Amino acid sequence: VPVVTTPMTASQNILAYECGTQGSKVIYLHHLESGQEIMLPNQPANSIVPAFAPDGSTIVYNSKASGFWHLYSSRLDGSNLVQITAGEESNYEAVWSPDTSQLAFVSNRSGNDHIYIINRDGSGLRQLTSTGEFNNDPSWSVNDEIIYESNQTGRYNIQLLPVSGNTAPLSLIQQGRSSTTPAWSADGRMVAYESRVGDVRHLWVAAADGSNPLQVTFEGLLNERPAWAPNGRFLAFHSNYQQPNDNAYDIWTVEIATGTRQRLTQRGNCFNPAWTETRLENTAFAAEP
Repeated sequence: VPVVTTPMTASQNILAYECGTQGSKVIYLHHLESGQEIMLPNQPANSIVPAFAPDGSTIVYNSKASGFWHLYSSRLDGSNLVQITAGEESNYEAVWSPDTSQLAFVSNRSGNDHIYIINRDGSGLRQLTSTGEFNNDPSWSVNDEIIYESNQTGRYNIQLLPVSGNTAPLSLIQQGRSSTTPAWSADGRMVAYESRVGDVRHLWVAAADGSNPLQVTFEGLLNERPAWAPNGRFLAFHSNYQQPNDNAYDIWTVEIATGTRQRLTQRGNCFNPAWTETRLENTAFAAEP
Protein backbone atom coordinates (compact mmCIF):
# COMPACT_ATOMS: atom_id res chain seq x y z
CA VAL A 1 0.00 0.00 0.00
CA PRO A 2 1.54 3.35 -1.00
CA VAL A 3 2.35 5.70 1.86
CA VAL A 4 0.43 8.96 1.79
CA THR A 5 3.05 11.70 1.99
CA THR A 6 0.79 14.66 1.19
CA PRO A 7 -0.48 16.78 4.13
CA MET A 8 -3.66 15.46 5.70
CA THR A 9 -4.99 19.02 6.02
CA ALA A 10 -4.54 19.88 2.34
CA SER A 11 -7.42 19.24 -0.06
CA GLN A 12 -6.84 16.07 -2.06
CA ASN A 13 -8.59 14.52 -5.07
CA ILE A 14 -10.68 11.46 -4.21
CA LEU A 15 -12.60 9.28 -6.65
CA ALA A 16 -15.37 6.91 -5.60
CA TYR A 17 -16.63 4.07 -7.79
CA GLU A 18 -18.09 0.60 -7.56
CA CYS A 19 -16.36 -2.63 -8.56
CA GLY A 20 -17.51 -6.25 -8.54
CA THR A 21 -19.91 -8.65 -10.14
CA GLN A 22 -23.69 -8.43 -10.12
CA GLY A 23 -25.05 -8.78 -6.59
CA SER A 24 -21.70 -8.33 -4.84
CA LYS A 25 -20.49 -4.85 -5.71
CA VAL A 26 -18.38 -2.71 -3.40
CA ILE A 27 -17.64 1.03 -3.36
CA TYR A 28 -13.98 2.02 -3.37
CA LEU A 29 -12.27 5.32 -2.61
CA HIS A 30 -9.21 6.16 -4.72
CA HIS A 31 -6.72 8.84 -3.63
CA LEU A 32 -5.42 10.24 -6.91
CA GLU A 33 -2.31 11.91 -5.51
CA SER A 34 -0.92 8.64 -4.08
CA GLY A 35 -2.76 5.99 -6.10
CA GLN A 36 -3.98 4.44 -2.84
CA GLU A 37 -7.35 2.61 -3.00
CA ILE A 38 -9.49 1.45 -0.08
CA MET A 39 -13.04 0.18 0.39
CA LEU A 40 -15.50 2.70 1.77
CA PRO A 41 -15.75 1.59 5.43
CA ASN A 42 -19.00 0.34 6.94
CA GLN A 43 -20.96 0.14 3.67
CA PRO A 44 -23.89 -2.32 3.42
CA ALA A 45 -23.71 -5.24 1.00
CA ASN A 46 -24.03 -4.62 -2.73
CA SER A 47 -23.50 -0.86 -2.77
CA ILE A 48 -23.36 1.11 -6.03
CA VAL A 49 -23.55 4.56 -7.71
CA PRO A 50 -21.73 6.81 -5.20
CA ALA A 51 -22.08 10.61 -5.19
CA PHE A 52 -20.13 13.08 -3.06
CA ALA A 53 -21.63 16.04 -1.24
CA PRO A 54 -20.32 19.33 -2.68
CA ASP A 55 -18.14 19.94 0.39
CA GLY A 56 -16.53 16.49 0.04
CA SER A 57 -17.40 15.41 3.58
CA THR A 58 -20.22 12.94 2.89
CA ILE A 59 -21.15 10.32 0.32
CA VAL A 60 -24.52 8.92 -0.76
CA TYR A 61 -25.09 5.66 -2.64
CA ASN A 62 -27.66 2.93 -3.10
CA SER A 63 -27.57 -0.56 -1.64
CA LYS A 64 -29.77 -3.62 -2.04
CA ALA A 65 -28.86 -5.08 1.34
CA SER A 66 -32.53 -5.03 2.43
CA GLY A 67 -33.85 -6.63 -0.77
CA PHE A 68 -34.80 -3.31 -2.37
CA TRP A 69 -32.57 -0.52 -3.65
CA HIS A 70 -32.39 2.17 -0.96
CA LEU A 71 -30.31 5.27 -0.35
CA TYR A 72 -27.62 5.42 2.33
CA SER A 73 -25.23 8.17 3.34
CA SER A 74 -22.13 8.30 5.53
CA ARG A 75 -18.98 10.26 6.16
CA LEU A 76 -16.02 9.21 4.03
CA ASP A 77 -14.54 7.36 7.01
CA GLY A 78 -17.74 5.25 7.23
CA SER A 79 -19.13 6.99 10.31
CA ASN A 80 -22.65 8.43 10.60
CA LEU A 81 -24.17 5.75 8.35
CA VAL A 82 -27.84 6.59 7.69
CA GLN A 83 -30.48 4.75 5.65
CA ILE A 84 -32.48 7.52 3.96
CA THR A 85 -35.27 5.65 2.13
CA ALA A 86 -37.29 2.56 3.07
CA GLY A 87 -40.21 0.52 1.76
CA GLU A 88 -40.88 -1.91 -1.06
CA GLU A 89 -39.80 0.18 -4.02
CA SER A 90 -36.45 0.97 -5.60
CA ASN A 91 -34.63 4.26 -5.00
CA TYR A 92 -31.33 5.01 -6.70
CA GLU A 93 -29.02 7.47 -8.52
CA ALA A 94 -29.01 10.09 -5.75
CA VAL A 95 -27.22 13.45 -5.94
CA TRP A 96 -26.84 16.21 -3.36
CA SER A 97 -28.27 19.71 -3.33
CA PRO A 98 -25.63 22.47 -3.22
CA ASP A 99 -26.21 23.06 0.51
CA THR A 100 -26.31 19.25 1.21
CA SER A 101 -29.71 19.53 2.93
CA GLN A 102 -31.55 17.56 0.22
CA LEU A 103 -31.11 14.86 -2.39
CA ALA A 104 -32.54 14.32 -5.85
CA PHE A 105 -32.94 10.67 -6.82
CA VAL A 106 -34.83 8.23 -9.04
CA SER A 107 -37.65 5.99 -7.80
CA ASN A 108 -40.12 3.64 -9.45
CA ARG A 109 -42.68 4.07 -6.65
CA SER A 110 -45.24 5.49 -9.12
CA GLY A 111 -44.74 2.66 -11.63
CA ASN A 112 -42.35 4.59 -13.90
CA ASP A 113 -38.91 6.02 -13.18
CA HIS A 114 -39.29 9.61 -11.93
CA ILE A 115 -37.11 12.17 -10.21
CA TYR A 116 -37.90 12.89 -6.55
CA ILE A 117 -36.48 15.27 -3.97
CA ILE A 118 -36.08 14.33 -0.32
CA ASN A 119 -34.48 15.85 2.78
CA ARG A 120 -31.28 14.14 3.85
CA ASP A 121 -33.05 12.77 6.95
CA GLY A 122 -35.70 11.04 4.78
CA SER A 123 -38.47 13.60 5.32
CA GLY A 124 -40.16 15.96 2.87
CA LEU A 125 -40.45 13.64 -0.14
CA ARG A 126 -41.85 15.25 -3.29
CA GLN A 127 -42.04 14.18 -6.93
CA LEU A 128 -40.33 16.48 -9.44
CA THR A 129 -41.03 14.86 -12.84
CA SER A 130 -44.42 13.61 -14.00
CA THR A 131 -44.11 12.85 -17.73
CA GLY A 132 -42.21 10.16 -19.60
CA GLU A 133 -41.67 6.52 -18.71
CA PHE A 134 -37.98 6.77 -17.81
CA ASN A 135 -36.43 9.81 -16.11
CA ASN A 136 -32.99 8.99 -14.75
CA ASP A 137 -29.53 10.23 -13.74
CA PRO A 138 -30.30 13.61 -12.14
CA SER A 139 -27.58 16.21 -11.55
CA TRP A 140 -28.16 19.27 -9.33
CA SER A 141 -26.42 22.55 -10.17
CA VAL A 142 -25.26 25.40 -7.96
CA ASN A 143 -28.05 27.41 -9.63
CA ASP A 144 -30.72 25.00 -8.30
CA GLU A 145 -31.45 23.48 -11.68
CA ILE A 146 -31.68 19.73 -12.21
CA ILE A 147 -30.76 18.04 -15.47
CA TYR A 148 -31.63 14.43 -16.19
CA GLU A 149 -32.13 12.00 -19.04
CA SER A 150 -35.67 11.30 -20.23
CA ASN A 151 -37.39 9.38 -23.01
CA GLN A 152 -40.53 11.52 -23.03
CA THR A 153 -39.81 12.68 -26.60
CA GLY A 154 -39.45 9.09 -27.84
CA ARG A 155 -35.65 9.21 -27.76
CA TYR A 156 -33.42 9.79 -24.76
CA ASN A 157 -32.34 13.39 -24.41
CA ILE A 158 -31.36 15.71 -21.60
CA GLN A 159 -34.06 17.73 -19.85
CA LEU A 160 -33.72 20.66 -17.44
CA LEU A 161 -36.04 21.61 -14.59
CA PRO A 162 -35.75 24.16 -11.79
CA VAL A 163 -35.84 22.53 -8.37
CA SER A 164 -39.17 24.26 -7.75
CA GLY A 165 -40.66 22.11 -10.53
CA ASN A 166 -43.13 24.86 -11.44
CA THR A 167 -42.25 25.03 -15.15
CA ALA A 168 -42.31 22.51 -17.98
CA PRO A 169 -39.08 20.61 -18.66
CA LEU A 170 -36.73 22.22 -21.17
CA SER A 171 -34.90 20.03 -23.69
CA LEU A 172 -31.27 21.02 -23.15
CA ILE A 173 -29.26 18.73 -25.44
CA GLN A 174 -30.72 17.77 -28.83
CA GLN A 175 -28.16 16.39 -31.27
CA GLY A 176 -30.33 14.05 -33.32
CA ARG A 177 -29.18 11.07 -31.27
CA SER A 178 -29.63 9.78 -27.74
CA SER A 179 -27.97 11.87 -25.04
CA THR A 180 -27.80 10.51 -21.49
CA THR A 181 -26.09 10.58 -18.05
CA PRO A 182 -25.72 14.38 -17.75
CA ALA A 183 -23.48 15.97 -15.11
CA TRP A 184 -23.10 19.63 -14.13
CA SER A 185 -19.63 21.04 -13.62
CA ALA A 186 -18.97 22.33 -10.10
CA ASP A 187 -19.53 25.95 -11.15
CA GLY A 188 -22.73 25.18 -13.12
CA ARG A 189 -21.31 26.63 -16.34
CA MET A 190 -20.84 23.36 -18.26
CA VAL A 191 -22.60 20.04 -18.80
CA ALA A 192 -20.95 16.70 -19.55
CA TYR A 193 -22.96 13.87 -21.05
CA GLU A 194 -22.85 10.67 -23.04
CA SER A 195 -23.97 10.63 -26.68
CA ARG A 196 -24.98 7.40 -28.39
CA VAL A 197 -24.85 6.47 -32.05
CA GLY A 198 -25.87 2.84 -32.45
CA ASP A 199 -23.72 0.81 -30.06
CA VAL A 200 -20.99 3.47 -29.77
CA ARG A 201 -21.02 5.87 -26.81
CA HIS A 202 -18.73 8.87 -26.39
CA LEU A 203 -18.47 11.73 -23.93
CA TRP A 204 -19.27 15.33 -24.81
CA VAL A 205 -19.33 18.65 -22.98
CA ALA A 206 -21.44 21.73 -23.70
CA ALA A 207 -22.24 25.12 -22.23
CA ALA A 208 -24.96 25.23 -19.57
CA ASP A 209 -27.57 26.17 -22.17
CA GLY A 210 -26.57 23.24 -24.41
CA SER A 211 -24.63 25.36 -26.90
CA ASN A 212 -21.11 24.72 -28.22
CA PRO A 213 -21.07 20.91 -27.87
CA LEU A 214 -17.57 19.40 -27.92
CA GLN A 215 -16.71 15.71 -28.27
CA VAL A 216 -14.15 14.63 -25.65
CA THR A 217 -13.59 10.88 -26.22
CA PHE A 218 -12.93 9.25 -29.57
CA GLU A 219 -11.37 5.85 -28.74
CA GLY A 220 -13.21 2.69 -27.73
CA LEU A 221 -16.84 1.75 -28.15
CA LEU A 222 -18.33 2.47 -24.74
CA ASN A 223 -17.33 5.54 -22.71
CA GLU A 224 -20.01 6.21 -20.12
CA ARG A 225 -21.19 8.14 -17.04
CA PRO A 226 -18.96 11.24 -16.92
CA ALA A 227 -18.06 12.88 -13.61
CA TRP A 228 -16.36 16.28 -13.47
CA ALA A 229 -13.11 16.97 -11.71
CA PRO A 230 -13.55 19.82 -9.20
CA ASN A 231 -11.20 22.00 -11.30
CA GLY A 232 -13.30 21.47 -14.44
CA ARG A 233 -10.32 20.25 -16.52
CA PHE A 234 -10.95 16.50 -16.46
CA LEU A 235 -13.74 13.95 -16.57
CA ALA A 236 -13.77 10.54 -14.90
CA PHE A 237 -15.81 7.81 -16.58
CA HIS A 238 -16.03 4.05 -17.08
CA SER A 239 -15.01 2.46 -20.35
CA ASN A 240 -14.33 -0.91 -21.96
CA TYR A 241 -11.45 0.56 -23.98
CA GLN A 242 -8.39 -1.77 -24.12
CA GLN A 243 -10.38 -4.57 -22.49
CA PRO A 244 -10.55 -8.20 -23.67
CA ASN A 245 -14.34 -8.19 -23.86
CA ASP A 246 -17.17 -5.68 -23.98
CA ASN A 247 -18.22 -6.23 -20.36
CA ALA A 248 -14.83 -5.56 -18.75
CA TYR A 249 -15.12 -1.91 -17.73
CA ASP A 250 -12.53 0.12 -15.83
CA ILE A 251 -12.34 3.69 -14.52
CA TRP A 252 -10.56 6.26 -16.66
CA THR A 253 -9.93 10.00 -16.68
CA VAL A 254 -9.67 12.25 -19.72
CA GLU A 255 -8.35 15.80 -20.02
CA ILE A 256 -11.02 17.80 -21.81
CA ALA A 257 -8.65 20.16 -23.64
CA THR A 258 -6.36 17.46 -25.07
CA GLY A 259 -8.33 14.19 -24.99
CA THR A 260 -5.47 12.52 -23.09
CA ARG A 261 -6.82 9.55 -21.14
CA GLN A 262 -5.48 7.64 -18.15
CA ARG A 263 -6.65 4.28 -16.86
CA LEU A 264 -7.05 4.19 -13.06
CA THR A 265 -8.30 0.65 -12.34
CA GLN A 266 -7.14 -2.67 -13.75
CA ARG A 267 -9.51 -5.25 -12.26
CA GLY A 268 -12.48 -4.83 -14.62
CA ASN A 269 -16.14 -4.55 -13.60
CA CYS A 270 -15.69 -1.01 -12.25
CA PHE A 271 -18.38 1.59 -12.86
CA ASN A 272 -19.98 4.93 -11.95
CA PRO A 273 -17.19 7.25 -10.79
CA ALA A 274 -17.66 10.36 -8.66
CA TRP A 275 -14.96 12.97 -7.95
CA THR A 276 -14.36 15.34 -5.04
CA GLU A 277 -11.71 17.32 -3.21
CA THR A 278 -11.49 16.88 0.54
CA ARG A 279 -8.98 16.73 3.39
CA LEU A 280 -7.64 13.24 4.03
CA GLU A 281 -8.43 13.62 7.71
CA ASN A 282 -12.10 13.33 6.67
CA THR A 283 -11.49 9.87 5.20
CA ALA A 284 -10.24 6.43 6.19
CA PHE A 285 -7.03 7.16 4.26
CA ALA A 286 -5.84 9.01 7.34
CA ALA A 287 -5.68 5.69 9.22
CA GLU A 288 -3.50 3.99 6.60
CA PRO A 289 0.21 3.49 7.37
